[in-house]
Amino acid sequence: MRYDTRMTMATLALVLASGAAIAQTPSPTSPKPTSPAPEAKPTVPAKPIEGHITMQSDSTVLASTLIGAQVVSPAGQDMASIKDVIVKTDGTIDGVVIGVGGFLGIGEHSVAVKWDKIQLKEAGAKGVQLVLTASKEDLKAAEPFKSKTQMESDRKAAEQRSQAPTPRAPPAPK
Repeated sequence: MRYDTRMTMATLALVLASGAAIAQTPSPTSPKPTSPAPEAKPTVPAKPIEGHITMQSDSTVLASTLIGAQVVSPAGQDMASIKDVIVKTDGTIDGVVIGVGGFLGIGEHSVAVKWDKIQLKEAGAKGVQLVLTASKEDLKAAEPFKSKTQMESDRKAAEQRSQAPTPRAPPAPK
């Protein structure tokens, strides 16, 4: 390549590169006209809400802490984990739904246990542990828990099966 060609190409590259750099430089903005500051409206203190809680007390546990918490035997053996909390219409806890058996949720079935049959213990960084006197085998053998939604679904399925036309036998050959 000749010297003139190299110089021309170098100059062209420099011009193109500087054009891209200029295109990325923001253009100066014109000063915006200033408007008077809006008048500050006097703040009205919020009306107190009856029963308002601003901080969790030491004697309470959040439902989100319970869900996923380990259920252990009195000896400390992991048996299951909490899947849901059953709350009565008066706001008290009726029980918990425990996921029993299975691996990574596959083959697991749900068993519900009354809240007064569980002992709640602090578990440090893990949050809480729930101690249950039943064994893991007892939980696996227990009748599965059905929610209202599941019971309604089962009822509708049974109703549809009972209303389905019975298949007729094919006519006998002549």
